[in-house]
Amino acid sequence: MKAYVGTYNKYNNGSIAGAWVDLTEFSNYSDFIDYCNNLHSDESDPELMFQDFEGPKGLYSESDLSEVYDYLDALDRSGIDAEAFEAGYELDIPLESIADAYYGQYRNDSDFAYDYSAGLIPEHVWPLNCIDWHQAARELMCDFIEENGHYFYSHY
Repeated sequence: MKAYVGTYNKYNNGSIAGAWVDLTEFSNYSDFIDYCNNLHSDESDPELMFQDFEGPKGLYSESDLSEVYDYLDALDRSGIDAEAFEAGYELDIPLESIADAYYGQYRNDSDFAYDYSAGLIPEHVWPLNCIDWHQAARELMCDFIEENGHYFYSHY
């Protein structure tokens, strides 16, 4: 995740001078703000302006990036990879519930349904070849949600 950090003063005076800053290089929001204030030390009291952002939507505003660090903390604690965590976030699953709701990653709904059935039907038994996995997936999706190939329980 990165943010382009300028200041309101510079912007209001016709300049977008600033820099892209990798937010993952800082252990907390306070360290990030200290770095940004040093970046704009040419102003006595810089009012920071986050003019652009690369990362999950909804984590930032023009004047605040504190939610990014809540997100990064929850990602660290989750134990799942960043892509899966972001998919859960995009589905509006609360940060603290994403890891518990995560089921797995699949190429499509049919593969998901087939994997979900593992253990319910013994392997190499004839019904496996006769099941309409697309229909089975449609039935399962009343209890699951999907984003970018990542499947989550919808009742988290």
